Amino acid sequence: MTSIEATAAALVAGVDPVALATTVAEFPKAEDITMRTNWQEIDPHLGERVPANGLARRVYLEQRLASVEKALASGIARYNALREFGPGLLSAYDVCIAGSGDALGALKTALCLKVAHISFDQTIAVLLARELDGHPVGRSADESPQLGLF
Repeated sequence: MTSIEATAAALVAGVDPVALATTVAEFPKAEDITMRTNWQEIDPHLGERVPANGLARRVYLEQRLASVEKALASGIARYNALREFGPGLLSAYDVCIAGSGDALGALKTALCLKVAHISFDQTIAVLLARELDGHPVGRSADESPQLGLF
């Protein structure tokens, strides 16, 4: 075991069980995570070239949807595992470097990231399914894009 692995193991072992339970309770169950509210602003193809029409388009959409659903299932499994087993599932890098030695902080970061991934993948899956059903996706031509003011 390397020095960083030993340090990470000690930090994880030192996590207060009550603080861990409180941290996990701050995050929704996977089934309660919803798709993005700005779903109409998201390109389900992520800039990829999409066949214009016909069988090639349908095959592309079906393959893309299957890929997104696989990623969604994987993300949900990882999220549930993190909620159940806590920071012990994180890498030494996540705990010691990215988490700055704060195992609970590293867990919060990982859970936030998984919530974002699950929400995004749900959104893409819905958009692709809608497109497969013949519904146009995205903003109509007469709608202006939201300006990113920050």
